[in-house]
Amino acid sequence: MSRIFVAFLAFFFLFVFQTSFIHALPGWLMLLPVFFAVSVYFTQHHSLAIGAIWLSAYGIMLDLLHINHVPLEFISYSAAGLVALVLSRRLFSNRSLWGVLACGAVSSGTLFLFHVLILFVVQLRAPEHVAWNTFLNESLVIFLSLLLLLFLLFQFAGSFRTILIKSFLLSKKHETF
Repeated sequence: MSRIFVAFLAFFFLFVFQTSFIHALPGWLMLLPVFFAVSVYFTQHHSLAIGAIWLSAYGIMLDLLHINHVPLEFISYSAAGLVALVLSRRLFSNRSLWGVLACGAVSSGTLFLFHVLILFVVQLRAPEHVAWNTFLNESLVIFLSLLLLLFLLFQFAGSFRTILIKSFLLSKKHETF
């Protein structure tokens, strides 16, 4: 029970941090995908399925609160979370920086692909509502900053592992590196 409660609190904190603090930063800093990076990092490096669940829940919250940039964020984020989970379990090693970066890149690519498909459908109905140039520029900044955030998270893996053990999200016998 305590693990579920801690996971819910961590989700809530990260969601509020991303949607209020990060989005209030000036310039390109408002595009930092902190929530996405932490979720993919937990899924890939620590083999915690909670990261993929967080991504789906993040999409639901964006849709419910209408703070999304693309309609149906639940679909996009759920697909990205599912891809991250499958890649972390079947393809990429959780012991290497390259595995974490590759999982993040492919998950981000999945999110981007679903956003493009949804925006294409929106454009068919109302072409004036889609600003492709802005979307593509922001997507590039988000992708590059995601890789940077994952790199930084990986550098402090030992410290994060200690925090995860103390918060009951990770058991002591769980080996990640």
